Amino acid sequence: MPKVSVIIPNYNYACFLRRRLESVLGQTLSDIEVFLLDDASQDESLQIAAEYLSDPRLRIFYNETNGGTFLQWRRGLRHCTGEYVWIAEADDVADPRLLETLVERLERHPQIGLAYCQSWNVNEEGLILGSNLAYTQGLDPERWKRDYVCSGNEECSRALLFMNTIPNASAAVFRREVCRRVGGPGTRFRLSGDWDLWLRIVLASGVAYVAEPLNYYRTHVQTVRSATTQNGLWIEEMAQIIAEFLPRMNLPPEGRARLAEHFRKIWLEACEPRMVPWRRHWRIYRATRTFAPEIGRRTLYSIFRRRLQRSATVTK
Repeated sequence: MPKVSVIIPNYNYACFLRRRLESVLGQTLSDIEVFLLDDASQDESLQIAAEYLSDPRLRIFYNETNGGTFLQWRRGLRHCTGEYVWIAEADDVADPRLLETLVERLERHPQIGLAYCQSWNVNEEGLILGSNLAYTQGLDPERWKRDYVCSGNEECSRALLFMNTIPNASAAVFRREVCRRVGGPGTRFRLSGDWDLWLRIVLASGVAYVAEPLNYYRTHVQTVRSATTQNGLWIEEMAQIIAEFLPRMNLPPEGRARLAEHFRKIWLEACEPRMVPWRRHWRIYRATRTFAPEIGRRTLYSIFRRRLQRSATVTK
């Protein structure tokens, strides 16, 4: 049985696939099995992947129809036999020491279900744009500057419930048994299925974080998140995630108030200058009633007032 099972979900990422496969097969921890799951790509992905079949650790599975990211995760996990799982997205790249480093953390702390590292953000050409510290800066400017290990409730109360602080699956390695125990990846969320899974794994075990950037997270226009940011879907899913997980946690009143204000700020920022449909705002509001009803009312009123002011300006 290999130490790590690697799942590479791919859809039309031929332009990135060679670099991804090389960065997976070239890991210093070589005791791995690798499953490339192609989700009915229309480009040269399968031909490129076939170039690496001389490595016996690699197997390729092809879907006749496109099923979506998190369904691919579930399919991949059915093939896994390793103690640990790494979901290495096809458009990202890894430092050769990523697996060795994260598995060492998991081996050192057997109570921990998930370990992840800091990421570099890169563009389509691979140029480094900065680290993911900029993404978490507003939540806590110091927390992610150094390594840490903590319990699930602490991690979620301080960070993971407020936002998906593990925004790229390629930066994380988790125990297959813990993932199985919490039900595995769900397919309810189009954008936030990863966040949903991280919350369930971390709450059931704990987390280890490595501050060294060993993952290269590629951002480009082809990503699902890039395509759906404009319509407000991600903020709706965020409200649903918070509403679902908050009752499972021991968050004091001041923590709940901070969470509510954090969500209000993100909701308002996500709507400007975009014209998010009113039906989506209403669904967001309905979700907030379970954890911040007053905040929800005030925010919805603010958005309605801004929309009226904008309409009045346009008509003039």
